[in-house]
Amino acid sequence: MKKWLFRPAQHISPTIAGLVGLIAIGLTGILATVGGLVTDGMLDLHFLSLSGLNEPPTGRWLINWAQGLVNLFWASIGLWVAAKLAGITLNPWTLVTHLAYARWPIALATAYLVIPGVGETILGLTLEMVTALPAGPDQVMASPRYLLPAMQLTALSAPLLLAIIWTVWLMYACFVDLTKLAQTKAIPFFIGAIIITELLSKLTVM
Repeated sequence: MKKWLFRPAQHISPTIAGLVGLIAIGLTGILATVGGLVTDGMLDLHFLSLSGLNEPPTGRWLINWAQGLVNLFWASIGLWVAAKLAGITLNPWTLVTHLAYARWPIALATAYLVIPGVGETILGLTLEMVTALPAGPDQVMASPRYLLPAMQLTALSAPLLLAIIWTVWLMYACFVDLTKLAQTKAIPFFIGAIIITELLSKLTVM
């Protein structure tokens, strides 16, 4: 099980990785539509109502699927270029399929948010925290009455943070295992690629 969870590129064929990845991207699109969510960035999962995006009357699930593929595209391009700069030429098919596999924690995070009561509670607490922000120069901190809601929001959001960390780890493990680079050399290239591709994916949000 650890092989599938943490180092899939060492043990799973590109075909299986790609199939699992496409299922994850498909489920993410469907669940995001049901839960009123949007993956408006390679490592982002937001409530559509807070994203500033227009919600079309129909076809949101198609847009969410397209966004998932856009996120995968930029991740693949960014890490392929990073490997090239490090002196390694990766097989594009192998890279894309294993990066698709790395998207399944995002699918789990989306599924978590559509559990009845979870997404609605997180959204309500988020809006409550926004109202708690200092409103003027004479207010330097939020009222203590917001402490409990803040703790609730932190606890409910913990699985989402773990999903993001897991996704980044799977992408990093994929990059290291496919390039065979030493970690001291791989980390700077990986971090630079992730930052750039995150920005590019947000610029091409659907």
